[in-house]
Amino acid sequence: MTLLSDMLIEHAAEQADAEAVVFESTRLCYGEFNRRVNRLANGLGSLGLERGDHVALLMANCHQYLEAYYALSKAGMVCVPLNSRLSERELSYIVEHSESAALIADLEHAATTRTLRDEIDRLGCLIGVEAPGEDELIPYEEVIAAVTRIRGVGEWTAHMLLMFSLGRPDVLPVGDYGVRKAARDLYGLDSLPKPRELQSIANSWQPYRSVACWYLWRHADITAPD
Repeated sequence: MTLLSDMLIEHAAEQADAEAVVFESTRLCYGEFNRRVNRLANGLGSLGLERGDHVALLMANCHQYLEAYYALSKAGMVCVPLNSRLSERELSYIVEHSESAALIADLEHAATTRTLRDEIDRLGCLIGVEAPGEDELIPYEEVIAAVTRIRGVGEWTAHMLLMFSLGRPDVLPVGDYGVRKAARDLYGLDSLPKPRELQSIANSWQPYRSVACWYLWRHADITAPD
């Protein structure tokens, strides 16, 4: 069975320099479009999203919508397209009942995105196209760029880049031993929490999960080692 992402890979290999996307002043050839899609797919994983997770898209027509659509296919995630003409109540219903773990939205819908996050506990990751990077919305281009500055960068390194180099206030390094150990101790768990369990615990820390992690690391520093 040929997947949507397979078709893009084939076109990028056979006609890398051919024009693939034209939107306003943006023009992307198949090679560059495929690279951006790959970076976004990796970036979503580095933010703690996993294969099978549902990701909602709330954007007008733009090249980022196409990139996100293909990236979700490559990452094995489920795309939940949202009609921007719906009311906030209707959007909230769809996002909640689709069990979306993340939302990618354009700047026009930034206020709606924040409202949805306040209403839906499961919605743990907000990515904003053309977001200024001054609040809880992670700028779309940072997701693409931060995880590709170092060849072969892994999830933990990507989280550290987002937290300490880019100063993002709401990053949760789900695989970090110190964070997991402190969470186990403070929440009285029998064992180290798995990524999904830690994400559930950390819902109440939003939109300052990075700050919470600094305190968890400090707790791990002052307690006796295992």
